[in-house]
Amino acid sequence: MALALYTSREQVAAQWKRMIKNGEEGLTKEFNGGLPRDFNVVYMPGNNWRYVISLAKAPDAAQLSALSDEFVSHHIGLFPHEYQAVDYKVWSRYLGFPTAATKGMHLAVQNVSRNQAARLSVHTFRNGGCVLKCEAEALSDTEAASPDHHADHCCNSKGIVGYVHFTFEEGGSEDGMRHSKRLKRKRGEGTGEYVKVGHLVVTQHHSGSGIGPMLMTAMMQCVRLVEPSFTKEVFLTAMEKNGRAIRLYQQLGLQIIGQNTTHLGMEDRRDFSRPVVWYQLGLSREELAEDSSPEPRRISQQGPSLRARTQMHSNGRPSARALRTR
Repeated sequence: MALALYTSREQVAAQWKRMIKNGEEGLTKEFNGGLPRDFNVVYMPGNNWRYVISLAKAPDAAQLSALSDEFVSHHIGLFPHEYQAVDYKVWSRYLGFPTAATKGMHLAVQNVSRNQAARLSVHTFRNGGCVLKCEAEALSDTEAASPDHHADHCCNSKGIVGYVHFTFEEGGSEDGMRHSKRLKRKRGEGTGEYVKVGHLVVTQHHSGSGIGPMLMTAMMQCVRLVEPSFTKEVFLTAMEKNGRAIRLYQQLGLQIIGQNTTHLGMEDRRDFSRPVVWYQLGLSREELAEDSSPEPRRISQQGPSLRARTQMHSNGRPSARALRTR
Protein backbone atom coordinates (compact mmCIF):
# COMPACT_ATOMS: atom_id res chain seq x y z
CA MET A 1 0.00 0.00 0.00
CA ALA A 2 1.26 3.46 -0.87
CA LEU A 3 2.00 5.74 2.06
CA ALA A 4 0.62 8.71 0.10
CA LEU A 5 -0.71 9.61 -3.33
CA TYR A 6 -0.20 13.08 -4.82
CA THR A 7 -1.85 14.26 -8.02
CA SER A 8 -0.57 17.84 -8.24
CA ARG A 9 2.39 20.04 -7.36
CA GLU A 10 0.11 22.02 -5.08
CA GLN A 11 -0.55 18.93 -2.97
CA VAL A 12 3.17 18.24 -2.75
CA ALA A 13 3.95 21.82 -1.70
CA ALA A 14 1.21 21.81 0.92
CA GLN A 15 2.45 18.55 2.44
CA TRP A 16 6.04 19.82 2.52
CA LYS A 17 4.96 22.90 4.49
CA ARG A 18 2.89 20.84 6.93
CA MET A 19 5.77 18.50 7.69
CA ILE A 20 8.27 21.31 8.18
CA LYS A 21 5.95 23.16 10.55
CA ASN A 22 4.53 20.20 12.46
CA GLY A 23 7.40 17.73 12.64
CA GLU A 24 6.19 14.57 14.33
CA GLU A 25 2.66 15.86 14.79
CA GLY A 26 0.07 14.03 12.73
CA LEU A 27 1.93 10.72 12.56
CA THR A 28 -0.49 7.83 12.84
CA LYS A 29 0.22 4.85 15.06
CA GLU A 30 0.31 2.71 11.93
CA PHE A 31 3.48 4.40 10.72
CA ASN A 32 4.94 5.72 13.98
CA GLY A 33 7.77 3.45 15.06
CA GLY A 34 10.15 3.08 12.14
CA LEU A 35 10.29 3.12 8.36
CA PRO A 36 8.40 0.29 6.63
CA ARG A 37 10.58 -1.65 4.20
CA ASP A 38 7.85 -1.26 1.59
CA PHE A 39 7.76 2.55 2.02
CA ASN A 40 6.59 4.19 -1.18
CA VAL A 41 4.99 7.44 -2.26
CA VAL A 42 3.07 7.76 -5.53
CA TYR A 43 3.05 10.94 -7.62
CA MET A 44 0.70 11.31 -10.62
CA PRO A 45 0.95 14.92 -11.86
CA GLY A 46 -1.28 14.42 -14.90
CA ASN A 47 1.48 14.06 -17.50
CA ASN A 48 0.65 10.42 -18.35
CA TRP A 49 3.33 9.16 -15.97
CA ARG A 50 3.15 7.52 -12.58
CA TYR A 51 6.15 8.15 -10.35
CA VAL A 52 6.81 5.88 -7.38
CA ILE A 53 9.37 6.85 -4.77
CA SER A 54 10.76 4.07 -2.60
CA LEU A 55 13.94 2.86 -0.90
CA ALA A 56 16.78 2.12 -3.31
CA LYS A 57 18.22 -1.39 -3.16
CA ALA A 58 21.34 -3.18 -4.38
CA PRO A 59 20.00 -4.08 -7.89
CA ASP A 60 19.46 -0.34 -8.54
CA ALA A 61 23.19 0.46 -8.41
CA ALA A 62 23.75 0.61 -12.18
CA GLN A 63 20.85 3.01 -12.81
CA LEU A 64 21.85 5.20 -9.88
CA SER A 65 25.38 5.39 -11.30
CA ALA A 66 24.03 6.42 -14.72
CA LEU A 67 22.04 9.23 -13.10
CA SER A 68 25.16 10.28 -11.21
CA ASP A 69 26.99 10.58 -14.54
CA GLU A 70 24.22 12.87 -15.76
CA PHE A 71 24.63 14.86 -12.54
CA VAL A 72 28.31 15.42 -13.34
CA SER A 73 27.65 16.29 -16.98
CA HIS A 74 25.07 18.88 -15.99
CA HIS A 75 27.49 20.65 -13.67
CA ILE A 76 30.20 20.62 -16.32
CA GLY A 77 27.68 22.32 -18.60
CA LEU A 78 27.42 25.20 -16.15
CA PHE A 79 30.98 26.17 -17.16
CA PRO A 80 30.93 25.90 -20.98
CA HIS A 81 33.91 28.19 -21.50
CA GLU A 82 35.80 28.56 -18.23
CA TYR A 83 37.02 25.05 -17.50
CA GLN A 84 36.92 23.16 -20.80
CA ALA A 85 40.36 21.65 -20.18
CA VAL A 86 39.33 20.01 -16.90
CA ASP A 87 39.11 16.24 -17.18
CA TYR A 88 35.77 14.50 -16.54
CA LYS A 89 37.32 12.42 -13.77
CA VAL A 90 38.42 15.58 -11.99
CA TRP A 91 34.88 16.94 -12.15
CA SER A 92 33.49 13.62 -10.99
CA ARG A 93 35.80 13.49 -8.00
CA TYR A 94 35.09 17.12 -7.14
CA LEU A 95 31.33 16.50 -7.14
CA GLY A 96 31.58 13.46 -4.91
CA PHE A 97 31.89 10.65 -7.47
CA PRO A 98 33.63 8.37 -6.71
CA THR A 99 34.61 9.46 -3.19
CA ALA A 100 33.33 9.01 0.34
CA ALA A 101 29.98 10.50 -0.69
CA THR A 102 29.45 7.81 -3.32
CA LYS A 103 30.61 5.10 -0.95
CA GLY A 104 28.15 6.42 1.60
CA MET A 105 25.33 6.23 -0.93
CA HIS A 106 26.23 2.65 -1.87
CA LEU A 107 26.50 1.76 1.81
CA ALA A 108 23.00 3.14 2.40
CA VAL A 109 21.61 0.97 -0.40
CA GLN A 110 23.42 -2.10 0.91
CA ASN A 111 22.18 -1.54 4.46
CA VAL A 112 18.57 -1.54 3.27
CA SER A 113 19.12 -4.65 1.14
CA ARG A 114 20.75 -6.57 3.98
CA ASN A 115 18.39 -5.55 6.77
CA GLN A 116 15.52 -8.02 7.10
CA ALA A 117 13.57 -6.08 9.74
CA ALA A 118 10.00 -5.13 8.88
CA ARG A 119 10.70 -1.56 9.98
CA LEU A 120 13.99 0.32 9.71
CA SER A 121 15.36 2.61 12.40
CA VAL A 122 17.85 5.46 12.27
CA HIS A 123 20.60 2.96 13.12
CA THR A 124 20.11 1.34 9.70
CA PHE A 125 21.12 4.59 8.03
CA ARG A 126 23.70 5.72 10.57
CA ASN A 127 26.77 5.18 8.34
CA GLY A 128 25.63 5.79 4.78
CA GLY A 129 22.40 7.73 5.16
CA CYS A 130 19.40 6.88 3.02
CA VAL A 131 18.68 6.78 -0.74
CA LEU A 132 15.19 7.19 -2.16
CA LYS A 133 14.73 6.38 -5.84
CA CYS A 134 12.01 7.62 -8.18
CA GLU A 135 10.75 5.15 -10.79
CA ALA A 136 8.59 6.17 -13.74
CA GLU A 137 5.85 4.15 -15.38
CA ALA A 138 3.91 5.27 -18.46
CA LEU A 139 0.16 5.25 -17.93
CA SER A 140 -2.47 4.04 -20.36
CA ASP A 141 -5.11 6.52 -21.47
CA THR A 142 -7.61 4.95 -19.07
CA GLU A 143 -5.27 5.16 -16.09
CA ALA A 144 -4.26 8.72 -16.92
CA ALA A 145 -7.92 9.76 -16.91
CA SER A 146 -8.51 8.12 -13.52
CA PRO A 147 -5.74 9.01 -11.02
CA ASP A 148 -7.31 6.85 -8.29
CA HIS A 149 -6.97 3.71 -10.41
CA HIS A 150 -4.18 1.48 -9.10
CA ALA A 151 -3.16 4.21 -6.65
CA ASP A 152 -1.53 1.60 -4.42
CA HIS A 153 0.29 -0.15 -7.26
CA CYS A 154 4.07 0.19 -7.23
CA CYS A 155 5.24 0.28 -10.79
CA ASN A 156 7.23 -2.66 -12.10
CA SER A 157 9.25 -0.46 -14.41
CA LYS A 158 12.96 -0.34 -13.67
CA GLY A 159 13.25 3.14 -15.12
CA ILE A 160 14.76 5.17 -12.30
CA VAL A 161 14.49 8.85 -13.24
CA GLY A 162 15.75 10.46 -10.05
CA TYR A 163 17.05 9.91 -6.55
CA VAL A 164 17.87 11.75 -3.36
CA HIS A 165 20.68 10.76 -1.02
CA PHE A 166 20.50 12.27 2.46
CA THR A 167 22.10 11.71 5.83
CA PHE A 168 21.06 12.13 9.45
CA GLU A 169 23.46 14.60 11.07
CA GLU A 170 23.98 15.62 14.67
CA GLY A 171 25.44 18.91 15.83
CA GLY A 172 27.83 18.89 18.76
CA SER A 173 27.18 20.60 22.07
CA GLU A 174 28.72 23.99 22.81
CA ASP A 175 30.92 22.60 25.61
CA GLY A 176 32.04 19.62 23.50
CA MET A 177 30.63 17.11 26.00
CA ARG A 178 28.16 14.32 25.32
CA HIS A 179 24.73 14.77 26.85
CA SER A 180 21.65 12.57 27.09
CA LYS A 181 19.34 13.48 24.21
CA ARG A 182 16.41 11.95 26.04
CA LEU A 183 16.94 14.31 28.98
CA LYS A 184 17.46 17.28 26.68
CA ARG A 185 14.19 16.55 24.88
CA LYS A 186 12.44 16.22 28.24
CA ARG A 187 13.74 19.65 29.22
CA GLY A 188 12.62 21.06 25.87
CA GLU A 189 16.21 21.72 24.70
CA GLY A 190 17.51 21.32 21.17
CA THR A 191 19.47 18.15 20.40
CA GLY A 192 21.20 19.31 17.22
CA GLU A 193 19.74 16.85 14.71
CA TYR A 194 19.24 17.89 11.09
CA VAL A 195 18.94 16.38 7.61
CA LYS A 196 21.68 16.99 5.06
CA VAL A 197 20.87 16.48 1.39
CA GLY A 198 23.94 15.00 -0.28
CA HIS A 199 22.80 14.49 -3.88
CA LEU A 200 19.46 15.29 -5.48
CA VAL A 201 19.28 14.14 -9.10
CA VAL A 202 16.52 14.26 -11.72
CA THR A 203 17.08 13.10 -15.29
CA GLN A 204 16.68 15.63 -18.07
CA HIS A 205 14.06 13.43 -19.78
CA HIS A 206 11.62 14.03 -16.92
CA SER A 207 12.46 17.65 -16.21
CA GLY A 208 9.57 19.96 -15.47
CA SER A 209 7.49 17.21 -13.86
CA GLY A 210 7.89 18.30 -10.24
CA ILE A 211 9.99 15.27 -9.30
CA GLY A 212 12.52 17.37 -7.35
CA PRO A 213 9.99 18.75 -4.85
CA MET A 214 8.35 15.33 -4.67
CA LEU A 215 11.66 13.68 -3.77
CA MET A 216 12.28 16.31 -1.09
CA THR A 217 8.79 15.78 0.32
CA ALA A 218 9.17 11.99 0.29
CA MET A 219 12.53 12.44 2.00
CA MET A 220 10.90 14.40 4.81
CA GLN A 221 8.16 11.78 5.15
CA CYS A 222 10.87 9.14 5.42
CA VAL A 223 12.75 11.14 8.05
CA ARG A 224 9.59 11.63 10.12
CA LEU A 225 9.03 7.88 10.23
CA VAL A 226 12.64 7.05 11.06
CA GLU A 227 13.22 9.76 13.69
CA PRO A 228 11.01 12.90 13.75
CA SER A 229 13.56 14.99 15.66
CA PHE A 230 15.72 15.21 12.51
CA THR A 231 13.00 17.16 10.67
CA LYS A 232 13.81 20.36 12.55
CA GLU A 233 16.43 21.48 10.03
CA VAL A 234 17.39 20.81 6.42
CA PHE A 235 20.77 21.73 4.93
CA LEU A 236 22.30 21.46 1.45
CA THR A 237 24.61 23.27 -0.94
CA ALA A 238 24.19 24.26 -4.60
CA MET A 239 26.45 25.95 -7.14
CA GLU A 240 25.92 29.67 -7.55
CA LYS A 241 25.55 29.07 -11.30
CA ASN A 242 22.79 26.53 -10.72
CA GLY A 243 20.08 29.17 -10.59
CA ARG A 244 17.18 26.85 -11.32
CA ALA A 245 17.96 24.64 -8.35
CA ILE A 246 18.46 27.61 -6.04
CA ARG A 247 15.10 29.11 -7.04
CA LEU A 248 13.36 25.81 -6.39
CA TYR A 249 14.92 25.44 -2.95
CA GLN A 250 13.89 28.97 -2.08
CA GLN A 251 10.34 28.14 -3.15
CA LEU A 252 10.48 25.27 -0.65
CA GLY A 253 11.45 27.77 2.03
CA LEU A 254 15.21 27.18 2.19
CA GLN A 255 17.25 30.32 2.69
CA ILE A 256 20.73 31.22 1.48
CA ILE A 257 22.63 31.27 4.76
CA GLY A 258 26.17 31.57 3.42
CA GLN A 259 28.52 30.91 0.56
CA ASN A 260 31.79 29.12 0.06
CA THR A 261 34.39 29.29 -2.70
CA THR A 262 36.29 26.10 -3.47
CA HIS A 263 38.69 25.34 -6.29
CA LEU A 264 38.28 22.69 -8.95
CA GLY A 265 40.99 20.07 -9.30
CA MET A 266 43.41 21.40 -6.73
CA GLU A 267 46.18 18.85 -7.14
CA ASP A 268 48.44 21.65 -6.00
CA ARG A 269 47.12 23.32 -2.84
CA ARG A 270 48.51 26.62 -4.14
CA ASP A 271 46.47 26.46 -7.34
CA PHE A 272 43.50 28.83 -7.04
CA SER A 273 42.97 29.24 -10.78
CA ARG A 274 39.58 27.51 -10.99
CA PRO A 275 37.24 28.93 -8.32
CA VAL A 276 33.70 27.61 -7.92
CA VAL A 277 31.19 29.43 -5.72
CA TRP A 278 28.67 27.40 -3.72
CA TYR A 279 25.63 28.64 -1.85
CA GLN A 280 24.75 27.03 1.45
CA LEU A 281 21.01 26.77 1.98
CA GLY A 282 19.09 25.80 5.07
CA LEU A 283 15.65 25.65 6.57
CA SER A 284 14.93 25.64 10.28
CA ARG A 285 11.51 25.02 11.78
CA GLU A 286 12.33 27.49 14.53
CA GLU A 287 13.31 30.20 12.09
CA LEU A 288 10.34 29.38 9.87
CA ALA A 289 8.02 30.09 12.78
CA GLU A 290 9.81 33.37 13.53
CA ASP A 291 9.96 34.59 9.94
CA SER A 292 6.72 34.30 7.96
CA SER A 293 7.92 36.59 5.16
CA PRO A 294 7.39 34.99 1.71
CA GLU A 295 10.42 36.75 0.25
CA PRO A 296 13.65 34.70 0.09
CA ARG A 297 16.16 35.92 2.62
CA ARG A 298 19.58 36.88 1.31
CA ILE A 299 22.98 36.40 2.89
CA SER A 300 23.05 38.42 6.08
CA GLN A 301 25.94 40.70 6.86
CA GLN A 302 25.82 39.31 10.39
CA GLY A 303 26.46 35.80 9.07
CA PRO A 304 24.38 32.61 9.03
CA SER A 305 21.64 32.16 11.57
CA LEU A 306 21.15 28.39 11.25
CA ARG A 307 23.29 27.58 14.28
CA ALA A 308 26.46 28.45 12.40
CA ARG A 309 25.85 25.55 10.02
CA THR A 310 28.06 27.21 7.43
CA GLN A 311 31.02 27.10 9.78
CA MET A 312 30.72 23.32 9.85
CA HIS A 313 31.05 23.14 6.04
CA SER A 314 33.25 26.12 5.24
CA ASN A 315 36.58 24.37 4.75
CA GLY A 316 37.43 22.51 1.57
CA ARG A 317 34.94 21.03 -0.84
CA PRO A 318 31.29 21.38 0.26
CA SER A 319 30.03 18.13 1.72
CA ALA A 320 26.54 18.30 0.23
CA ARG A 321 25.60 18.62 -3.42
CA ALA A 322 22.39 19.51 -5.19
CA LEU A 323 21.64 19.12 -8.88
CA ARG A 324 18.95 20.99 -10.77
CA THR A 325 15.54 19.86 -9.62
CA ARG A 326 12.22 20.11 -11.34
